[in-house]
Amino acid sequence: MPVILLIGDFSEERVDLAALCQEFGWGIKRPEEGVHGAIAVIVDAAQLGQVKKLFPNIPIIAAKHFHSEDAEDGAVFDTLLRPFDPGECRQTLTFLHQVARPTSLHLIAAA
Repeated sequence: MPVILLIGDFSEERVDLAALCQEFGWGIKRPEEGVHGAIAVIVDAAQLGQVKKLFPNIPIIAAKHFHSEDAEDGAVFDTLLRPFDPGECRQTLTFLHQVARPTSLHLIAAA
């Protein structure tokens, strides 16, 4: 199953990202659970630089607070403002689903 990696502390978020990802046939997991099948990364913007180096070939979605200067918006697939809004999360996942081709997802997951 394709998965979205979740990197950072999202314990205060009230949006059920796992349920939203399931709508697209994806799972959610932390990198310590393994990265096989990863099609994208949602990362706390404070850790963006490190994540870009670790996962240079998959889309990165930066999660940042409204006034944060952490995310380099031009270097990410998309940005989610925190606290998460369910509609915004669904829109980002829909966009990811529309632009990701099955063959590219297979190649990314195999990398």
